[in-house]
Amino acid sequence: MRDILKSGGMPSSHTAAVASMTLLGGLREGFDTSLFALSAVFTAIIAHDAIKVRGSISTIIKLLRRTIPPDILEMEDGLPSTVGHTFGEVFVGLVLAVAVAFLCHWILP
Repeated sequence: MRDILKSGGMPSSHTAAVASMTLLGGLREGFDTSLFALSAVFTAIIAHDAIKVRGSISTIIKLLRRTIPPDILEMEDGLPSTVGHTFGEVFVGLVLAVAVAFLCHWILP
């Protein structure tokens, strides 16, 4: 459970959670609703943020680790090794989301 709240890693759990809720909402309420449209935009923002924004932060952290001595970089909790996601990690999160959404749709009344 703790890994779900962490940033970075395979798959993108944030993307998977938001995308599965969006797809399940579309399956339950319809894909032509304003709620689905809003959820789809929110999912796109989360996926974009995971790859571009937080992915860039991960790249900067890797560069810092190579160029600045470790004792200068020390922070209270340390410098995180991963913050963002690669495209592959987000894609796997989306695939997982589809599987979870369809499973929930078929199993739950």
